[in-house]
Amino acid sequence: MPKDIYWQENENSEPILVGTIRNAKKLLKERGGKAWIEYCDRDGTPLEVEYIQLKGRNRKDYMSRTPGWWR
Repeated sequence: MPKDIYWQENENSEPILVGTIRNAKKLLKERGGKAWIEYCDRDGTPLEVEYIQLKGRNRKDYMSRTPGWWR
Protein backbone atom coordinates (compact mmCIF):
# COMPACT_ATOMS: atom_id res chain seq x y z
CA MET A 1 0.00 0.00 0.00
CA PRO A 2 1.81 3.16 -1.15
CA LYS A 3 1.83 6.05 1.28
CA ASP A 4 2.75 9.73 1.14
CA ILE A 5 3.68 11.81 4.18
CA TYR A 6 2.79 15.51 4.17
CA TRP A 7 3.38 18.52 6.42
CA GLN A 8 1.52 21.85 6.33
CA GLU A 9 2.50 24.89 8.38
CA ASN A 10 -0.91 26.60 8.37
CA GLU A 11 -4.26 26.46 6.58
CA ASN A 12 -3.18 28.96 3.89
CA SER A 13 0.05 27.18 2.92
CA GLU A 14 0.46 24.32 0.46
CA PRO A 15 1.14 20.83 1.89
CA ILE A 16 4.75 19.73 1.46
CA LEU A 17 5.70 16.12 0.74
CA VAL A 18 8.31 15.33 3.44
CA GLY A 19 8.99 11.66 2.76
CA THR A 20 9.47 10.23 6.28
CA ILE A 21 7.70 10.35 9.63
CA ARG A 22 10.98 11.48 11.19
CA ASN A 23 11.11 14.56 8.95
CA ALA A 24 7.44 15.30 9.63
CA LYS A 25 7.94 15.11 13.41
CA LYS A 26 11.01 17.34 13.15
CA LEU A 27 9.01 20.00 11.27
CA LEU A 28 6.12 19.71 13.74
CA LYS A 29 8.49 20.25 16.64
CA GLU A 30 10.37 23.18 15.06
CA ARG A 31 7.63 25.00 13.16
CA GLY A 32 4.27 23.61 14.29
CA GLY A 33 1.42 22.97 11.88
CA LYS A 34 0.07 19.53 11.10
CA ALA A 35 1.38 16.40 9.42
CA TRP A 36 -0.37 13.35 8.05
CA ILE A 37 0.08 10.09 6.18
CA GLU A 38 -2.08 9.37 3.13
CA TYR A 39 -2.47 5.69 2.31
CA CYS A 40 -3.44 5.05 -1.31
CA ASP A 41 -4.42 2.08 -3.41
CA ARG A 42 -2.18 1.08 -6.31
CA ASP A 43 -4.31 3.02 -8.76
CA GLY A 44 -4.01 6.19 -6.62
CA THR A 45 -7.39 6.01 -4.92
CA PRO A 46 -7.10 7.40 -1.36
CA LEU A 47 -7.87 4.81 1.30
CA GLU A 48 -7.04 6.35 4.68
CA VAL A 49 -5.54 9.47 6.27
CA GLU A 50 -3.71 9.20 9.60
CA TYR A 51 -2.49 12.30 11.45
CA ILE A 52 1.02 12.28 12.94
CA GLN A 53 1.50 13.17 16.61
CA LEU A 54 4.70 14.22 18.32
CA LYS A 55 4.60 11.67 21.12
CA GLY A 56 4.32 7.92 20.77
CA ARG A 57 4.22 5.66 17.76
CA ASN A 58 2.13 6.54 14.74
CA ARG A 59 1.13 3.00 13.81
CA LYS A 60 -1.95 1.81 15.65
CA ASP A 61 -1.26 -1.88 15.11
CA TYR A 62 2.47 -1.95 15.90
CA MET A 63 3.02 -4.82 18.37
CA SER A 64 -0.42 -4.28 19.92
CA ARG A 65 -2.38 -6.97 18.09
CA THR A 66 0.32 -9.59 17.74
CA PRO A 67 1.58 -10.71 21.15
CA GLY A 68 4.52 -13.02 20.88
CA TRP A 69 5.65 -11.64 17.52
CA TRP A 70 9.30 -12.29 18.44
CA ARG A 71 8.80 -16.08 18.67
